Amino acid sequence: MMLNSGRSRSIGTFLLGAFAGVAVLGALSFLSFDLKIPDIKIGATPTATPAPTPTPLRAKPHLEAAALLEADGKLEEAVAEYLQATEAEPNSFDAYLGWARILTYRRDPAEAIKKAQKAAQLSPNSAEVYSLLAVASDWSNDPEQALTYARKAIELNPKLAEAHAHMAEAYADKYKLAEADEEIKKAIDLNSNDVAVIRVNAYIHEMRTQYKDASREYARALELAPNRPYLHLLYGNALKAAGDCNSAILRYQQAFQLDPKDPRGPASIGGCYYSSESYDKAEQHLKTAVELDPTYASALGQLALVYYAQKRHANAIPYFQRAIEQEKSPSKVASYRHALGWSFLSEKRYQEASDEFTKALQLDPKLQGAQDGLEAVKKAEAQKTPTAALKGPTR
Repeated sequence: MMLNSGRSRSIGTFLLGAFAGVAVLGALSFLSFDLKIPDIKIGATPTATPAPTPTPLRAKPHLEAAALLEADGKLEEAVAEYLQATEAEPNSFDAYLGWARILTYRRDPAEAIKKAQKAAQLSPNSAEVYSLLAVASDWSNDPEQALTYARKAIELNPKLAEAHAHMAEAYADKYKLAEADEEIKKAIDLNSNDVAVIRVNAYIHEMRTQYKDASREYARALELAPNRPYLHLLYGNALKAAGDCNSAILRYQQAFQLDPKDPRGPASIGGCYYSSESYDKAEQHLKTAVELDPTYASALGQLALVYYAQKRHANAIPYFQRAIEQEKSPSKVASYRHALGWSFLSEKRYQEASDEFTKALQLDPKLQGAQDGLEAVKKAEAQKTPTAALKGPTR
């Protein structure tokens, strides 16, 4: 899952209207974590999860404080306590596990994997740590590795409900919904009130475009864990997909209130306003997201599209370029390059437009809008046609 405000998890998916005459940007969606993870050595396989090494007393106060802060949704402060716990006791399994858990859902699953691997070194037979590695891997766009970790967790503890849920999530991301259904049923039978189980069940409903069912499950998860920002983001995404942008915005606002350093909240709000063509509000919130994280590809790309929709091409161009630099998804980069080509064309920068259309086609040879763009460049150069008369993509 990409929660990027994509999944998506992109913490957020954003459906962007098709350009008139060029049905390509409708394929754009934002939020992803395209990060590869290193392998770790897996130890012996007992039939149950043994208890990890007890945490030394000098780390205990920090762990207790972190747990309370995490429950209250104060994630920045919780991370600081986990850090202090590791400084007080470098071999604190609980500190690395808790730290990794927060990072996974806070838009940094790659770093979460590193922390979880450290925890696995300290307690190689912990089913919980392999279950966490499974979800972190999946949210890093590596569902195959996620399945490997989930299987290991289940080998260690067949009754760990969240491990079956994380396996179901990885299967869903591989579009193996029958297998996902089988695993989520096992998870529900083991513990129907586990927040991870409920969240994944909601996600599987989303994969089937059953957004009302997904929204119901996310609401139930929030009843059990009301201060988890990522649950508000996911709930908001389901509401937005169901066409209820007003309710979605409320969820995104709640997520941002809980974690004001996470750019996914304002980026998701901006995406809602973009969808309703409220461009001034969209620009305001997307700028907030970019200020929080200048490398956040989803916010950069959406802000470019806000300018593009208003024909403010000079403003759009630098944000498209920055989004291309940061984005790791080839399909999204192709769409950005395609749009950037039309912006260059509108600014009569013909060679740059041609270059972007060509690069877009190298990534996606079926991108008809880029083909049309190359033809438009040739016509403009040959006839010196004013670009205002050209048919470029619009909302």
